[in-house]
Amino acid sequence: MKVLGVLLAGGKSQRFGSDKALVQYQGKKLIDHAFITLDHQCDDIIISGRRYGDLIYVTDNPDHDQGPLGGINAALCYAQKYDYDAVVSYPCDTICTFANLNEPWFIYNDQAQYMKRQPVIGYWPAILYDSLSQWMMQQKRRSMMAWIETIIAKPSDRDYFYNINTQSDLNTLIDQ
Repeated sequence: MKVLGVLLAGGKSQRFGSDKALVQYQGKKLIDHAFITLDHQCDDIIISGRRYGDLIYVTDNPDHDQGPLGGINAALCYAQKYDYDAVVSYPCDTICTFANLNEPWFIYNDQAQYMKRQPVIGYWPAILYDSLSQWMMQQKRRSMMAWIETIIAKPSDRDYFYNINTQSDLNTLIDQ
């Protein structure tokens, strides 16, 4: 199974007040923590939402500013083009609090899966590209959960991901 990781980095950080992807936590930017975490789950990594370092950049699909689904759809398109079987998505503002980063988060098969508390963290078979593209063209509101319900993705109860949306979230993480 050849798995592509997509680092989702297109948020505007409005609730945080500044570019949270570049905020330092334990001596590294949040985006670098996310990259290291995702690197343990997949063969290669691309990025959507912004350019960063030497990572291959993909633009949201079908258009800019489509939220996480636009980045996931762009990664699914890339995965099909370059013969990846699936995509693992991970946001740049999330810290994995589990010590063993090498433990797989998902069962790599033909079933779409997502983290129940953080649905943007997911495992998406590459064959979903066409259906997600069509679904996005038909929807005005691009809800992650609405799409997940449409494809009947399997939830995971793993709860070792900490999403940072506000300065208070970051302070809570630092204080732990």
